[in-house]
Amino acid sequence: MDFVKLLDNAKIDYVVVSGYIAIVFGRPRGTEDVDIFIKGNIKNLIPLISKNKFEIINCREDEADEFIKTYAIRIARENQVFPNIN
Repeated sequence: MDFVKLLDNAKIDYVVVSGYIAIVFGRPRGTEDVDIFIKGNIKNLIPLISKNKFEIINCREDEADEFIKTYAIRIARENQVFPNIN
């Protein structure tokens, strides 16, 4: 919820999609990550991550712009791996 508030405050459009299909079909589902699609360029998001005590856990912050073109970035609270946002 803290990360979603960060997106809301930054006026970044997003949709949470984690487990949506499983939930719609009534299947209980546990997970260690939350999947979020972010609309548009993530350049506005990158500086907010560390300022709000989150970190990118699968690439360096200065690589995120290029990395996101091929892969999803994973974001977690500083010094934590789970839960994370993908």
